Amino acid sequence: MSNYISASLSVEDQQKIMNHFAEIRKILAFSVSLTNAQKRTMPMLNDGRRPFTERCINYATTDARIMPPYADMDELKKDLSLYDAVSPLEMEAVSISEMISNIRMAAGSDAYVAALSIYNSAKGAAKLGLPGTKAIADELSKLFDTQSKSSKTNAVTNN
Repeated sequence: MSNYISASLSVEDQQKIMNHFAEIRKILAFSVSLTNAQKRTMPMLNDGRRPFTERCINYATTDARIMPPYADMDELKKDLSLYDAVSPLEMEAVSISEMISNIRMAAGSDAYVAALSIYNSAKGAAKLGLPGTKAIADELSKLFDTQSKSSKTNAVTNN
């Protein structure tokens, strides 16, 4: 039996973490919601395009003739500054998200593997005719079958 992780998270610590998330949400209250369609179609700045963007800003700052009249230089600089400011936050959030996902996956796997061994033991006990174990094995079998059908249905609908 695997044991990927052995830890606990107190209700108090869980609440502390949730409070920190709430504080982050409060600080980032200016966030925007983007639809998947918007994300697919919007031009994206990335590390490769950043030097181009910065150079455009520099040229437009030094030669006002190339600055479009509808563009707002202050807003452009503010957007680039925000882009730079949230970059390390995004990296840290992705890292923490991966940590939380790995903890959940490891704990879930450990629990499920242990549950499977209990289920197999109950089935074995029922085959041996131990009193009361048939009802346990039957109930677990229904749950296991429902879970297996649900997993197959999800696999078919998610493809």
